[in-house]
Amino acid sequence: MIKALTANGTDNYKLDTTLTMDNLALLKADGMYLNVHSGTGGVIQLRGQILPAELKVYRAQLTAASSSVTTSASGVAAVTVNEKTGAFVTYVTLKNLTNTFSAAHIHNGTPTVATLAMDANNVNLLSTMNTFSATNLQALKDGLLYVNVHTQVNPTGEIKGVLQKE
Repeated sequence: MIKALTANGTDNYKLDTTLTMDNLALLKADGMYLNVHSGTGGVIQLRGQILPAELKVYRAQLTAASSSVTTSASGVAAVTVNEKTGAFVTYVTLKNLTNTFSAAHIHNGTPTVATLAMDANNVNLLSTMNTFSATNLQALKDGLLYVNVHTQVNPTGEIKGVLQKE
């Protein structure tokens, strides 16, 4: 622990400290996070990663891919991207697919930008690590990239959603 936050009003807290060079290096290496503990027993109630400025998170709520698809399936996609290098990691969680999963992609219109792989231990989790081209990184920033999840019954897509910056 570097330092505890102190109360500054009802819902505001502040950190009044100077980071050491070792702490700054840890922050730049994505090694810092914030824990919020309950007052009794010190149980962690909330944890959040502290990200460097160049790392941004984009999310999409995945719902029926088109008006012709009837489904109760849903999902959430999260892309964490380094906006300087284009390197990214994507995780997608799925719920209630109507049929067998067949593929999932990040798209920029028709072209496939990245293919997502199903987790070997969890059929409701997809992921990928890759690097966006400059064109696709700009398309992400412009809100043009979307995630599409395909099934055997809905081969053009059962659920999809546009990636939006948090």
